[in-house]
Amino acid sequence: MGSSWTTPHAPASTCRRPAVGPTRRTTCSTSQERLKLAGYYRDGLAAVAKKADNGFHMGVPFIWCSSNLITSLAVTALQYRRITGDNTYRGLEQSAIDWLFGTNPWGVSMVIGVPADGNFARDPHAVISVKLKYQLDGALLDGPVYSSIFKNLAGVALTKPDAYTKWNTGHIVYHDDWGDYSTNEPIMDGSVNLLYLLSWLERR
Repeated sequence: MGSSWTTPHAPASTCRRPAVGPTRRTTCSTSQERLKLAGYYRDGLAAVAKKADNGFHMGVPFIWCSSNLITSLAVTALQYRRITGDNTYRGLEQSAIDWLFGTNPWGVSMVIGVPADGNFARDPHAVISVKLKYQLDGALLDGPVYSSIFKNLAGVALTKPDAYTKWNTGHIVYHDDWGDYSTNEPIMDGSVNLLYLLSWLERR
């Protein structure tokens, strides 16, 4: 059934959980199963919360597809809250959502075209955007990575001066440049994960 990136142990197979990125959609058939799943969610959320000791309340690892992990964090917190009625991690959930839509060191929405008049990637690593100038509205970007990862990648070369140089001095980096396939590439699984999150938020 897979493992969780938030905790060192793999969840037991108590439910059928079709994968949506690192997050699973819950199809538990009994209340006991749902509570057991909620326990796994709680453990994972607590592990992330311990690492969220920064101004953005962000505790995910900034590996490739960090935006997918952040989306999954929001989904996990939302589903935990829905199952249990416990709002302990509501702040963590909102911080993840806010990060995706621009409350991050670069002030950039990790969702292309959202908001329409906002600051989002204009030069993503996508042939359809580079060659045909087509804007991939709604696509989720890979997101920032540790600077140590970026510096050791093969074939990465920025094609223009880095507009975010003054904010790329720490341990994570992001570039709005089609030459950076590690932080600025639209991801299909992450975009589906985001759609799942937004569909739940629409129900509120």
